[in-house]
Amino acid sequence: MRDDFPIPVKELLAKRVAYHCSNPGCRKPTSGPQDDPAGSINIGVAAHLTAASPGGPRFDSSLTPVQRVSPENGIWLCQSCAKLVDNDERRYTPAFLRDWKRQAEQRAADDLERPTGTTDPDGVPGDEKLRHELFDRRYAIYEKIGGFLADVIQRGRVEPGSDVEFLRQTKQAHFLFGGDPEMKALLDDIYEHAARLHALQAKEASLRGYALEVNIDKQTDIKKWFQDTSISLQYRFDKYLRQGVRR
Repeated sequence: MRDDFPIPVKELLAKRVAYHCSNPGCRKPTSGPQDDPAGSINIGVAAHLTAASPGGPRFDSSLTPVQRVSPENGIWLCQSCAKLVDNDERRYTPAFLRDWKRQAEQRAADDLERPTGTTDPDGVPGDEKLRHELFDRRYAIYEKIGGFLADVIQRGRVEPGSDVEFLRQTKQAHFLFGGDPEMKALLDDIYEHAARLHALQAKEASLRGYALEVNIDKQTDIKKWFQDTSISLQYRFDKYLRQGVRR
Protein backbone atom coordinates (compact mmCIF):
# COMPACT_ATOMS: atom_id res chain seq x y z
CA MET A 1 0.00 0.00 0.00
CA ARG A 2 1.31 3.44 -0.97
CA ASP A 3 1.44 6.31 1.47
CA ASP A 4 0.40 9.07 -0.94
CA PHE A 5 0.28 12.73 0.01
CA PRO A 6 -3.17 14.12 0.78
CA ILE A 7 -4.30 17.06 -1.33
CA PRO A 8 -3.65 19.71 1.39
CA VAL A 9 -0.01 18.56 1.64
CA LYS A 10 0.40 18.69 -2.15
CA GLU A 11 -1.00 22.22 -2.22
CA LEU A 12 1.25 23.29 0.63
CA LEU A 13 4.39 21.95 -1.08
CA ALA A 14 3.46 23.78 -4.30
CA LYS A 15 2.65 27.08 -2.59
CA ARG A 16 5.87 27.10 -0.55
CA VAL A 17 7.88 27.29 -3.80
CA ALA A 18 5.41 29.53 -5.66
CA TYR A 19 4.38 26.64 -7.92
CA HIS A 20 7.87 26.41 -9.43
CA CYS A 21 9.92 23.25 -9.82
CA SER A 22 12.35 22.96 -6.90
CA ASN A 23 15.23 21.75 -9.09
CA PRO A 24 17.55 24.79 -9.13
CA GLY A 25 18.58 23.94 -12.68
CA CYS A 26 14.94 23.94 -13.85
CA ARG A 27 12.61 26.20 -11.80
CA LYS A 28 9.90 25.73 -14.42
CA PRO A 29 6.46 27.17 -13.54
CA THR A 30 4.11 24.26 -12.93
CA SER A 31 0.74 25.98 -13.10
CA GLY A 32 -0.94 28.10 -15.75
CA PRO A 33 -4.11 28.71 -17.73
CA GLN A 34 -5.98 26.27 -19.94
CA ASP A 35 -7.50 27.47 -23.18
CA ASP A 36 -10.78 27.21 -21.32
CA PRO A 37 -11.00 30.46 -19.29
CA ALA A 38 -12.56 28.50 -16.44
CA GLY A 39 -9.71 25.98 -16.20
CA SER A 40 -6.04 25.73 -15.28
CA ILE A 41 -3.16 23.34 -15.96
CA ASN A 42 -0.88 21.72 -13.42
CA ILE A 43 2.34 19.96 -14.44
CA GLY A 44 3.75 19.80 -10.94
CA VAL A 45 4.27 16.73 -8.78
CA ALA A 46 4.48 16.36 -5.02
CA ALA A 47 7.40 13.93 -5.03
CA HIS A 48 8.49 11.87 -2.03
CA LEU A 49 11.95 12.43 -0.59
CA THR A 50 11.71 8.83 0.64
CA ALA A 51 9.39 6.53 -1.28
CA ALA A 52 5.69 6.06 -0.61
CA SER A 53 6.01 2.27 -0.50
CA PRO A 54 8.66 -0.46 -0.18
CA GLY A 55 10.73 -0.93 -3.31
CA GLY A 56 10.34 2.71 -4.36
CA PRO A 57 13.19 5.18 -4.74
CA ARG A 58 14.91 6.09 -1.46
CA PHE A 59 12.43 4.12 0.67
CA ASP A 60 13.03 4.52 4.41
CA SER A 61 11.50 1.74 6.49
CA SER A 62 12.11 3.67 9.71
CA LEU A 63 9.39 6.22 8.85
CA THR A 64 5.82 5.78 10.00
CA PRO A 65 2.96 6.20 7.49
CA VAL A 66 2.20 9.60 9.04
CA GLN A 67 5.80 10.74 8.59
CA ARG A 68 5.87 9.41 5.05
CA VAL A 69 2.93 11.65 3.97
CA SER A 70 4.02 14.72 5.92
CA PRO A 71 5.21 17.91 4.16
CA GLU A 72 8.70 17.24 5.53
CA ASN A 73 8.94 14.18 3.28
CA GLY A 74 7.88 15.98 0.11
CA ILE A 75 9.33 18.23 -2.57
CA TRP A 76 7.52 20.03 -5.40
CA LEU A 77 8.91 19.24 -8.86
CA CYS A 78 7.80 19.41 -12.46
CA GLN A 79 6.92 16.06 -14.02
CA SER A 80 10.23 15.77 -15.87
CA CYS A 81 12.35 16.42 -12.79
CA ALA A 82 10.21 14.09 -10.67
CA LYS A 83 10.96 11.29 -13.14
CA LEU A 84 14.62 12.27 -13.25
CA VAL A 85 15.19 11.99 -9.50
CA ASP A 86 13.35 8.67 -9.25
CA ASN A 87 15.34 7.16 -12.11
CA ASP A 88 18.70 7.93 -10.47
CA GLU A 89 18.22 7.53 -6.74
CA ARG A 90 21.92 6.96 -6.19
CA ARG A 91 22.62 10.51 -7.29
CA TYR A 92 19.45 12.16 -6.01
CA THR A 93 19.60 11.14 -2.37
CA PRO A 94 17.14 12.42 0.28
CA ALA A 95 19.83 14.82 1.53
CA PHE A 96 20.44 16.10 -2.01
CA LEU A 97 16.72 16.69 -2.57
CA ARG A 98 16.28 18.36 0.82
CA ASP A 99 18.93 20.84 -0.27
CA TRP A 100 16.95 21.55 -3.45
CA LYS A 101 13.83 22.05 -1.36
CA ARG A 102 15.57 24.42 1.05
CA GLN A 103 16.96 26.50 -1.79
CA ALA A 104 13.61 26.67 -3.61
CA GLU A 105 11.75 27.80 -0.52
CA GLN A 106 14.43 30.39 0.22
CA ARG A 107 14.18 31.77 -3.33
CA ALA A 108 10.41 32.01 -3.04
CA ALA A 109 10.74 33.88 0.26
CA ASP A 110 13.38 36.22 -1.18
CA ASP A 111 11.21 37.00 -4.19
CA LEU A 112 8.34 37.95 -1.90
CA GLU A 113 10.50 40.29 0.14
CA ARG A 114 12.33 42.00 -2.73
CA PRO A 115 10.27 44.13 -5.15
CA THR A 116 10.92 43.67 -8.86
CA GLY A 117 13.68 45.91 -10.20
CA THR A 118 15.36 46.56 -6.87
CA THR A 119 19.07 46.08 -6.26
CA ASP A 120 20.63 43.40 -4.08
CA PRO A 121 22.97 44.41 -1.24
CA ASP A 122 26.10 43.82 -3.36
CA GLY A 123 24.85 46.09 -6.15
CA VAL A 124 23.69 43.39 -8.56
CA PRO A 125 20.41 44.43 -10.24
CA GLY A 126 17.45 42.36 -9.10
CA ASP A 127 16.65 41.17 -12.59
CA GLU A 128 15.27 37.65 -12.36
CA LYS A 129 16.83 36.39 -15.57
CA LEU A 130 20.32 37.58 -14.69
CA ARG A 131 20.11 36.17 -11.18
CA HIS A 132 18.94 32.82 -12.50
CA GLU A 133 21.72 32.67 -15.07
CA LEU A 134 24.34 33.35 -12.43
CA PHE A 135 22.73 30.84 -10.11
CA ASP A 136 22.77 28.20 -12.88
CA ARG A 137 26.47 28.65 -13.54
CA ARG A 138 27.37 28.60 -9.87
CA TYR A 139 25.20 25.58 -9.22
CA ALA A 140 26.89 23.76 -12.10
CA ILE A 141 30.26 24.29 -10.38
CA TYR A 142 28.76 23.12 -7.09
CA GLU A 143 27.53 19.92 -8.77
CA LYS A 144 30.89 19.28 -10.46
CA ILE A 145 32.73 19.63 -7.15
CA GLY A 146 30.20 17.50 -5.29
CA GLY A 147 30.25 14.87 -8.02
CA PHE A 148 34.04 14.66 -8.03
CA LEU A 149 34.20 14.32 -4.24
CA ALA A 150 31.47 11.67 -4.26
CA ASP A 151 33.24 9.72 -7.01
CA VAL A 152 36.52 9.61 -5.08
CA ILE A 153 34.71 8.59 -1.88
CA GLN A 154 32.71 5.88 -3.63
CA ARG A 155 35.62 4.41 -5.62
CA GLY A 156 38.21 4.92 -2.90
CA ARG A 157 40.65 6.13 -5.53
CA VAL A 158 41.30 8.85 -8.10
CA GLU A 159 40.83 7.55 -11.62
CA PRO A 160 43.65 8.45 -14.06
CA GLY A 161 43.06 11.85 -15.61
CA SER A 162 40.01 12.65 -13.45
CA ASP A 163 41.93 15.23 -11.40
CA VAL A 164 42.99 17.07 -14.55
CA GLU A 165 39.42 16.91 -15.89
CA PHE A 166 38.15 18.32 -12.58
CA LEU A 167 40.56 21.23 -12.91
CA ARG A 168 39.34 21.88 -16.46
CA GLN A 169 35.65 21.78 -15.50
CA THR A 170 36.07 24.22 -12.61
CA LYS A 171 38.52 26.67 -14.16
CA GLN A 172 35.88 29.43 -14.31
CA ALA A 173 34.88 29.08 -10.69
CA HIS A 174 37.17 31.80 -9.37
CA PHE A 175 35.59 34.29 -11.78
CA LEU A 176 32.00 33.16 -11.17
CA PHE A 177 32.37 33.54 -7.42
CA GLY A 178 33.74 37.06 -7.61
CA GLY A 179 37.36 36.18 -6.94
CA ASP A 180 36.52 34.73 -3.53
CA PRO A 181 39.87 33.52 -2.09
CA GLU A 182 38.07 30.84 -0.04
CA MET A 183 36.65 29.33 -3.22
CA LYS A 184 40.05 29.33 -4.89
CA ALA A 185 41.61 27.72 -1.81
CA LEU A 186 38.90 25.02 -1.78
CA LEU A 187 39.46 24.12 -5.43
CA ASP A 188 43.24 24.17 -5.03
CA ASP A 189 42.98 21.90 -1.97
CA ILE A 190 40.73 19.41 -3.78
CA TYR A 191 43.08 19.22 -6.77
CA GLU A 192 46.16 18.93 -4.54
CA HIS A 193 44.65 16.14 -2.44
CA ALA A 194 43.46 14.31 -5.57
CA ALA A 195 46.91 14.51 -7.13
CA ARG A 196 48.54 13.26 -3.92
CA LEU A 197 46.10 10.36 -3.61
CA HIS A 198 46.66 9.38 -7.23
CA ALA A 199 50.44 9.45 -6.75
CA LEU A 200 50.24 7.29 -3.62
CA GLN A 201 47.99 4.77 -5.34
CA ALA A 202 50.33 4.60 -8.34
CA LYS A 203 53.21 3.61 -6.00
CA GLU A 204 51.23 1.19 -3.82
CA ALA A 205 51.77 -1.95 -5.90
CA SER A 206 55.57 -1.59 -5.77
CA LEU A 207 55.79 -1.22 -1.98
CA ARG A 208 56.20 -3.80 0.75
CA GLY A 209 56.26 -3.95 4.53
CA TYR A 210 56.52 -0.70 6.47
CA ALA A 211 56.66 1.47 3.36
CA LEU A 212 53.35 -0.01 2.20
CA GLU A 213 51.77 0.62 5.60
CA VAL A 214 52.86 4.26 5.52
CA ASN A 215 51.49 4.64 2.01
CA ILE A 216 48.10 3.18 2.98
CA ASP A 217 47.92 5.35 6.12
CA LYS A 218 48.50 8.46 4.00
CA GLN A 219 45.79 7.35 1.57
CA THR A 220 43.38 6.83 4.47
CA ASP A 221 44.04 10.36 5.75
CA ILE A 222 43.39 11.85 2.32
CA LYS A 223 40.18 9.85 1.85
CA LYS A 224 39.00 11.10 5.25
CA TRP A 225 39.72 14.65 4.06
CA PHE A 226 37.55 14.05 0.99
CA GLN A 227 34.70 12.80 3.21
CA ASP A 228 34.94 15.81 5.55
CA THR A 229 35.08 18.21 2.61
CA SER A 230 32.02 16.60 1.02
CA ILE A 231 30.05 16.96 4.26
CA SER A 232 30.92 20.66 4.56
CA LEU A 233 30.40 21.49 0.88
CA GLN A 234 26.81 22.69 1.21
CA TYR A 235 27.79 25.06 4.02
CA ARG A 236 30.65 26.50 1.96
CA PHE A 237 28.33 27.23 -0.98
CA ASP A 238 25.25 28.27 0.98
CA LYS A 239 25.87 32.02 0.79
CA TYR A 240 26.01 31.81 -3.00
CA LEU A 241 23.20 29.37 -3.72
CA ARG A 242 20.51 30.93 -1.56
CA GLN A 243 19.79 33.70 -4.07
CA GLY A 244 22.25 33.10 -6.89
CA VAL A 245 24.23 36.27 -6.12
CA ARG A 246 27.15 36.84 -3.85
CA ARG A 247 26.37 38.45 -0.50
